[in-house]
Amino acid sequence: MKKIHCLLAAFLLTGLLFTSCGPHDSLETAVTESESQIVETSAQPETTDESKPLSEPETVSESVTVSEPETVSESVTTEQQNVQPEDVSEKMVDYIQSKSEYRYYAVLDINGDSVPELLAAKELSSSLPDVKNGADTADLYVWKDQSVHYVDPIWSKYEIPMQFDSVNHQIYAEAGGLGTSGFAVYRLKADLALSVQYCFSTNTGADADGNLTWEFTIGEEEVTADEFSEYESKSTENLEYISFTEKKAAETEAEVQSETHRTSSVETEIKKIRKICNTIDSELEQMEIQDGGGGTTRYIDQDRYIRMITVDPHAYYDMDEKTQKAKASYFYDVVDGQEQACFVSVTTENGDYYRFYLSYDPDRTSNSENCIRYIDNNGVITDYPDYVDPSDICEYGRYCFFAYMEIAWAYEGDY
Repeated sequence: MKKIHCLLAAFLLTGLLFTSCGPHDSLETAVTESESQIVETSAQPETTDESKPLSEPETVSESVTVSEPETVSESVTTEQQNVQPEDVSEKMVDYIQSKSEYRYYAVLDINGDSVPELLAAKELSSSLPDVKNGADTADLYVWKDQSVHYVDPIWSKYEIPMQFDSVNHQIYAEAGGLGTSGFAVYRLKADLALSVQYCFSTNTGADADGNLTWEFTIGEEEVTADEFSEYESKSTENLEYISFTEKKAAETEAEVQSETHRTSSVETEIKKIRKICNTIDSELEQMEIQDGGGGTTRYIDQDRYIRMITVDPHAYYDMDEKTQKAKASYFYDVVDGQEQACFVSVTTENGDYYRFYLSYDPDRTSNSENCIRYIDNNGVITDYPDYVDPSDICEYGRYCFFAYMEIAWAYEGDY
């Protein structure tokens, strides 16, 4: 298969990626029906749910009763549509940098509406040293009315780090008191207020034989020991500790000015890349569609340039099993008569979504070392003004290498 033969050392982007393209009329044409390819312009696919206006910070912490963990599916206001998660994440990180009382933060989509929330912590937990960067107390902030708003604190007892259940969209925290033990489940309601449900087993004394007696409650509802055990099991089966990031250290004025200039350069390049991708997307129906072989499809414009390539799962076999199950889309700019990859999106088997913005730099020794912005599955943005090899970011960065190789294969190595 061509995907195996491609990986000869001579192909590793040294002379391969910078020689001139072969004649465009050497491409074999196999036209099929036009397919529409949704181009992300910085938002994750099918992003919905923007927030309703929120007044000044308010504390909402009401107890609710349910019989088992629920997946949040309440309808959210139409005002929350068309939110761009990475922009929200960026604003939240900027916000936390301005708050001197916090040292750590975590940005994650708590309620599953594709709009991230912010957890801000003063310190990390110390009782479980094996849990890296876990916090037991954090203040919750949400995105509403086009800005960041404080909601409520989330607290886990005994300094045990809080955990997140991305399936049931809830935060799990240890809870208890005198003669009681249990846990708390935090959820965001449709209006982005916080609700907390306490689940306790409480010692009520002893029976005539001296055996301890217990009362079990889920919220305000009294349940049997078996019901409590079953609910606890369901509430803990999908948990992962929340990883907090330490804020950047304060910078000198010169460093701030330098970073401002670099950030401005990144934003200029990102806007250019988005414009290219949007143009390609708008012209897809007029493009020629060609089977690239091995599970790839090429979209060719009227000037015979390849502008987009889509990749089916299992197209490449030199990745690990999990990585090769993903599918990808490659977008190309045309620079000096050559197709240059400018944007790569990767969707995993379970729907996780990763994005890589690639800035062409003719002075780079390898054109695979040019990632300027990376957006992870949670919508968290990381910029690289000095460029970085996408393969050093995460395992899915390997697809950026193949974005270049696909052009070389299309012209049978004359690239």
